[in-house]
Amino acid sequence: MKRLFINLPPRFAFALRNPGYLIKSLLREALGTDERFLAAISSSKLKAMSDYLDEPFRDTKFYSHLRESEPIFREAKITSADFYAKKVALQYALVRATKPEIILETASPAAFPRPTSFWLCK
Repeated sequence: MKRLFINLPPRFAFALRNPGYLIKSLLREALGTDERFLAAISSSKLKAMSDYLDEPFRDTKFYSHLRESEPIFREAKITSADFYAKKVALQYALVRATKPEIILETASPAAFPRPTSFWLCK
């Protein structure tokens, strides 16, 4: 839950400009839609998925690393997402749940300004 309050001012400004997105996001959070989906596809417990989503923000070393990496992310001028966006946390949670031996991350800069990214796990 702590992840929802990280980077709050820019998120609040975005919500004011996009009220429909805000309503859908709040509904997804209230229903735990993403967590339920990830739990189902990874054969994990719902509680475990929620814990994985909050893990980077509970672990002080991990969170410090995120904070140190943020200026690099901003400097790259990636406009597609908030650095602390849930879509990043979802990828992290899925990897934690499935514990793959191999992860291959690919990206398509052709989709700029909304690049795509896929993680293929074995």
